[in-house]
Amino acid sequence: AGPPRRQWFFNTGYRRDDFQWSIQGLTPPPPLLTLPQRYSNFLSELTWSDLEILQLEFGLKGQLASNFVLKGRLGYGIIVDGSNQDSDYWGDNRTSEFSRSLQDADDGETWDISAALGYDFLLLSKLMKFTPLVGLSYHGQNLTMQNGVQVISDFGWPTPLGPSALTGLDSSYDARWYGPWIGVELGFLGVDRFFAGGPEVVAGVEYHYIDYDAEAFWNLRGLRFEQDADGDGLVFYTGLKWFFTSRWALNLDFKYQKWETDPGTDRLWDVFGNQGETVFNGAEWDSYSATIGVTCRW
Repeated sequence: AGPPRRQWFFNTGYRRDDFQWSIQGLTPPPPLLTLPQRYSNFLSELTWSDLEILQLEFGLKGQLASNFVLKGRLGYGIIVDGSNQDSDYWGDNRTSEFSRSLQDADDGETWDISAALGYDFLLLSKLMKFTPLVGLSYHGQNLTMQNGVQVISDFGWPTPLGPSALTGLDSSYDARWYGPWIGVELGFLGVDRFFAGGPEVVAGVEYHYIDYDAEAFWNLRGLRFEQDADGDGLVFYTGLKWFFTSRWALNLDFKYQKWETDPGTDRLWDVFGNQGETVFNGAEWDSYSATIGVTCRW
């Protein structure tokens, strides 16, 4: 029947994300000062820090004829902890901060979908694999802001307002990163010496070219806005599978991702239907994950 040509895996583990974005725009003058509006290149910046995520992953891999390989992966994460900071600036380059609020970000979810086609080049008497890959991916982050506290209110605004100023805060920010990618993977296969099994170590890197778009709703201000931009991302991963039988293995996987966009467009609508547009400076996203699970091949 030959060696197994298909496998599935299921992993679960921990992921930590950091995410931020900013826009340019007109800064209104403080109400107690006689000043004109001015343009700030960092009008507003939102930062989600230390998002702790419980991660689930499911994947399939099939070996086709002539050493071609098909791979697919689906990931879902539940955000269980994290914080958000929302800052506004009167001056350029993050100077003269006149407003800052801190929020909980311990709700929300993430989605990761990827599919790829590759070709295995077998080396060193088939103990090593080199696999170029080309694929498509989608990554979604549904982020929240709740239980806010105003900690800076300067330049004529009232003194810090505390939690009462943001009572009922339940704002959302939904980001999507999607597009094609290319990558390479190295695989090192252990000698079949333990119940016809043994270790398999892989390491890989992916370069993603992405379209980015996001939708948000600030519920206390009745503001809805959309953002879009181009960008790219790098994904580095390594993993160990130990086949304790010819069919079943234990998995241990680590991944680091770094994504960022170019400047783009930010469009805003208020409760009266008025529309505005400004420059989206860009978004940045860093992610680390460690997962453990099982693989079955047949």
